[in-house]
Amino acid sequence: MLRLTILATALLGATATAQSPYPNRSFAEKFDCRPTVLSQFTGQAPTATVARQMLTSSGAKKLRWLQVGEVPGKAKSGRVTAQLDAQGKIATAYCG
Repeated sequence: MLRLTILATALLGATATAQSPYPNRSFAEKFDCRPTVLSQFTGQAPTATVARQMLTSSGAKKLRWLQVGEVPGKAKSGRVTAQLDAQGKIATAYCG
C-alpha cells in the first residue's frame, strides 16, 4: 500500500510538472510578481490594453486600480496594484 501511494505521488508530480504553463520558471516565479518592469507604465491611461501588458510583463495574476486617496488594503503576492493620480493616469505601480 505504501509503495502504491509513493508511486502515485511520483506519477502525479511528474504529470503536473510536464503540463506546467511555465516550463522554464521555478515554482516561486509562477506566483510572484516582478516589480522591476512596472515603472514603464507610469503616466499611462488605465486601459484594458495597459492592464493586460502590466499583467503579462510582471507575471502577476491580478491587477487592482486605486483611485487618488484610496488606501490600499492587505498586500497580496502575485498581484499588481496601480495607483492613479488626479488626472486618472498611473502614478505608481507595484507588486502587492
